[in-house]
Amino acid sequence: MERFHDPSNPISEIAQFKLFIKDEIEQRLSEMPSLGFDGEEGDKERVRIALITFAFNNARVINWLR
Repeated sequence: MERFHDPSNPISEIAQFKLFIKDEIEQRLSEMPSLGFDGEEGDKERVRIALITFAFNNARVINWLR
């Protein structure tokens, strides 16, 4: 966690948080046993996430983030 929440990093806290979440999800999904949906070879590849989007059900928070 420390490598993702570094106050000296020029990346914003939310961007660091997104990187943390992305890496955690990729790691955990890649470690799960194969269910065979993608054939024998398809499930052996590491899971990669292209984009994570956060949504808030709060108009005030959204306006503060703009």
